[in-house]
Amino acid sequence: MIPERLKKIVSLLKEKTLTKKAIWNKTSGQDEYKLTIGEGSSIVVSENFGNYNQEYITICIFNSGGDLVERYDNEQETDDESNSLVLSFHKSARDAYYKVDETMEHLLDEISKLDVVGKKEEKTFDLPNINDEEDLPF
Repeated sequence: MIPERLKKIVSLLKEKTLTKKAIWNKTSGQDEYKLTIGEGSSIVVSENFGNYNQEYITICIFNSGGDLVERYDNEQETDDESNSLVLSFHKSARDAYYKVDETMEHLLDEISKLDVVGKKEEKTFDLPNINDEEDLPF
């Protein structure tokens, strides 16, 4: 079960994220997002895959010195409320970073205004340079 203090932090940050009052950044990890708070404390939320390609979420909290002070993942979690909270928290961070709501609104607006949507994309081919002697194996 998610620790109560972490649950409160996640709930507050999720609400701030949903109301566009949290600025998330992408880390070098795949599907991993970071929020820096105050004088350097940060929270990182990431999606991972365990046995049988089962999705789980990891939440890490770092102090202002960059030390990991709290880590939680729901890989073995049996509490549906905790699972729902951390999954929706990760989704809200990802959606905020990629501006999903803004993109969807833009698409709805454009599609409803235009009579024809889409455009034909030209195919381009990169042909190898057959005169380049450096590529020859002998």
